[in-house]
Amino acid sequence: MIAVALLILTPFALAQMNTAVISGVVEDASGGVIPGAGVTAVQLGTQLKFTATTDPAGEYALEQLPLGDYSVTVSAARFQSSVDPRVTLHVGDRLRRNFALAVGEIDQVIIVEDATSRLLKNRPAAARLATDLDFRVV
Repeated sequence: MIAVALLILTPFALAQMNTAVISGVVEDASGGVIPGAGVTAVQLGTQLKFTATTDPAGEYALEQLPLGDYSVTVSAARFQSSVDPRVTLHVGDRLRRNFALAVGEIDQVIIVEDATSRLLKNRPAAARLATDLDFRVV
């Protein structure tokens, strides 16, 4: 009976031994939790990505990560991202990594196109020359 139990449980025990966990809490600079923040761990050797989202208490857990070196990035709307560039996981590690995000600036990009230049490109060469001369006459 013990032999049967060992045969059944051994694969599960070995699978868990070759993985690790990164967990923690994400807060703002004042200590308030940030629910809904995205947490991404990228295994540096393989570029495999593992993701989690913080719960209402700001907690996250990246479980059953393969062993190795990771870069962990945390991001949330209206906050600057934070990166822990090297987190090394060994067999059975349960690492706690907390992050404090600073309030970010709202960036807005406005792209302005010159409608006149698009119209001129569709005109015959003589018309473009005449139009260019019209603009230059003082």
